[in-house]
Amino acid sequence: MGKILQGLEHLQRIGQMREPEDSNGKSHYYDGLLVLASALINEGQKEETAKYLRKATVYDYDRYNIYLKHCLEDSENVITTSDQKAQ
Repeated sequence: MGKILQGLEHLQRIGQMREPEDSNGKSHYYDGLLVLASALINEGQKEETAKYLRKATVYDYDRYNIYLKHCLEDSENVITTSDQKAQ
């Protein structure tokens, strides 16, 4: 359990960063927010998860809205980065 919390602590730094200005940096930033959201939902932090997914959805609705919908509809749905690759 300690490693999970330690990893989450590192991921939360992404949420504290400012959005990069360059398009490539933005893309990586929002992918990082998705990873953070995945970790948070797995820890039962639905409200925090939704906060980061809303930010990502504003950036790219088509790519991230599905994850926000899953979060808001059913807290039992677990978001994984492999789900993103399947789209």
